Amino acid sequence: MGRTRAAPATYFPCRDGTVYLIAVEPDQWERLLELMGRPAWASGPEFGSTALRGVPATMELLEREIGAWSRGWEVQALFHACQERRIGAAPLYLPAQLEHEPLGLVQRRRLAEDLLGDRELAEVVQARGEPGQLHLR
Repeated sequence: MGRTRAAPATYFPCRDGTVYLIAVEPDQWERLLELMGRPAWASGPEFGSTALRGVPATMELLEREIGAWSRGWEVQALFHACQERRIGAAPLYLPAQLEHEPLGLVQRRRLAEDLLGDRELAEVVQARGEPGQLHLR
């Protein structure tokens, strides 16, 4: 038996970056639709069930619609709005953004090291050394 795919569960563009949204459970989906101002989609013919949202053509349409909506948000604002509503979301940090990420977790947890003394962290990311550590150069 194949695994059922569902949407949304992918990256979406924002004004200042990218956020990952996942709202495949019915209650998460309904909360996302409330946030989007589209509660009628929860019972509509195209997006009303997890199975319908898993149809490839429907997934494409849904991702296009959510992407158009998410472009009106800044990443952190959308992330926090989703957190408040218990909708799965995570900001996508590019290597150059890691040293400036909001909580400073990368520095405090020593997840990143600048191997070459180069502050331009966007060049190359290598996963080596201890698990859970990023070496940036």
